[in-house]
Parts: sequence; structure tokens; C-alpha cells
Amino acid sequence: MKAYEPGRIPDSEEVVNLDIPILVESSWMASVLYNGERATLDVELHSGAVYQYLSVPLEVFRSLLRAESHGAYLNRHIRGQFHCILLRHA
Repeated sequence: MKAYEPGRIPDSEEVVNLDIPILVESSWMASVLYNGERATLDVELHSGAVYQYLSVPLEVFRSLLRAESHGAYLNRHIRGQFHCILLRHA
């Protein structure tokens, strides 16, 4: 699978057209994928489950990538704040 390396934050133009997941260094998150045109954030867990968060602003996504702990940021600022659907079971 093609993916951006952990820690690399794509520029704004790349994010709008992003179709390649970004690997994250996290104990339970494997990668994230942002669609700027639809404002969706897909989060793939190490278990294989994939969750999609809807109406996520670009700045929230960029803050997630810059966070010291991706999982903690997701739990505090995304989970429960944005509607979420399960795309793939583990």
C-alpha cells in the first residue's frame, strides 16, 4: 500500500486531493486519510477497522497530524465531536 510516512504533513493542495493514507505513530491508529472536498477523515486502526468522521475541517485534520499523541487528540477533539460511521469491521 502506498502511504505518506509518519510525521509528514502534506501541504494544503495535497490534502484537498489526498487519496493516499498517512501512516501515524500510534499504539492503536495505523493511518489517516483526509478528503478535503468532502471534509471526511478516515481513521484505520491496527485491528483493521476503519472509521469515517464527517464534516471535519481541514485545520482539525492538520492539528491531528501535528499532535504529540494522535490517539489522545482524536479522543479529545474528534471522537464525539463529529458524526462517525464504521466503514470496515476489524
